[in-house]
Amino acid sequence: MKPDFYTLLRLAAGREELLSELMFTAMMELAKGEPVEERDRRFALLQTAAAGRFGLKRETVDWWLEDCHRRCKDDREAFMAQAAQQLDKVITPAGERRFVPLVEVRPKEAEYLIEPYLPKGMITIIGGTSGMGKTWLALSWAAAISRGKLPDCQCPFDEPPAPGYVYYMTKENDLETVIVPRLLKMGADMSRIIAQRMEDTGLRLDDPVLDELAQKYPPALVIFDPIQSYLGAAVDMNKANAVRPVLDHLGAFAKRHGCAVVLISHLSKPSGTGSSTALDRLLGSSDFRNAARSIVIVGCDPDRPAYKVFAHAKNSIGEPGESQRFHIDGEKGLVYDGPCETAADEIVRQLPGPKTKPAVTLTAARRQLEELMKEGYAPLEAVEQLQEQSGISRMTLYRAKQELAVQTVAIGKPPHRQTYWLLPEMDAEQFRRDHTPPPKQLTLQNAERTS
Repeated sequence: MKPDFYTLLRLAAGREELLSELMFTAMMELAKGEPVEERDRRFALLQTAAAGRFGLKRETVDWWLEDCHRRCKDDREAFMAQAAQQLDKVITPAGERRFVPLVEVRPKEAEYLIEPYLPKGMITIIGGTSGMGKTWLALSWAAAISRGKLPDCQCPFDEPPAPGYVYYMTKENDLETVIVPRLLKMGADMSRIIAQRMEDTGLRLDDPVLDELAQKYPPALVIFDPIQSYLGAAVDMNKANAVRPVLDHLGAFAKRHGCAVVLISHLSKPSGTGSSTALDRLLGSSDFRNAARSIVIVGCDPDRPAYKVFAHAKNSIGEPGESQRFHIDGEKGLVYDGPCETAADEIVRQLPGPKTKPAVTLTAARRQLEELMKEGYAPLEAVEQLQEQSGISRMTLYRAKQELAVQTVAIGKPPHRQTYWLLPEMDAEQFRRDHTPPPKQLTLQNAERTS
């Protein structure tokens, strides 16, 4: 049976199959009773798929359409013969389609949404313990992709991507109080971000509804937060034979639509020996880390505990990217602070394990923070030093900050930015003016050098 236009559009796995003579003939061929306007609708769907799944510009698709019209008019017989050859490949018996001579496979360089952390058409995992910034990082990438911007993490990009649709599927974070406020802080184009309704509990990684959604909103990035919420009740995440078919299906979805897929994973508790690697700590079967082409680990910076780091623990298609330091700003959301040397295994080794001494109470942390800020403010470096010397946990420190209604003020730009904590009675704008260094004066000698 000859496949129709919509079947060919769904099956197209690359540019050659999408912009082919067979696709042109299927698009132009109308069934009895179909209006001529149906061709325009099909062409609009093809343009959407070309841009969303394969990153093709509108001009490229327009040129293909004109070229097909011209060649079909000049030599219709040759054009239709080419389409027939392509049709033979589509309707080849299933047994033969299972194998391919490698001489027919064309080498192709990997493409990225965020190079080299987020490859297109493949699965990426973001792993970390609770409260380490996994969701913030994923939302930062989502916001950037939605508006066609590059995340400010000093990655080697050639040019910004086109704005793309992002699916953010979560059952762990409330949309109204967590997801939407964070995206707005980071300037996301909310018209391009689609989320699962919180009352919907049946969505799975291999759910066919995702393909239906992709026909209407071609995804550039799809995020599932966390993995275990989307495996389905019958799948044991610790068994490879149960997990692998689901991941294979998800990988095929990513390749079919040319999108990046991100799975957010928690980490297991550290072993007694402390010898586990970052990849060993990912929850569930080892097939998760085997199926993912890229894995990013998020945690606290061992050298600067008030900051967080994400490190590239695995990249199967190229060199791992630099580790990146970041912090969470109350107004701007996630702010990148530049590359660092921290490796993924260093992050997991310093994550909190069994306590060897009593924890500092919230009351004691608040009292020490008030003492440090007796002049009304304290540099962030002094706060970090207090945390390290006193053994205050990061969570307790920030709860104390919240109870005291402490303000955060950043002055200057990286790498010379200085961050301060201010008590609520301090005037933040006046403090910023008083502590911002005056601009450097251009001396006559310097002027002569630059002239």
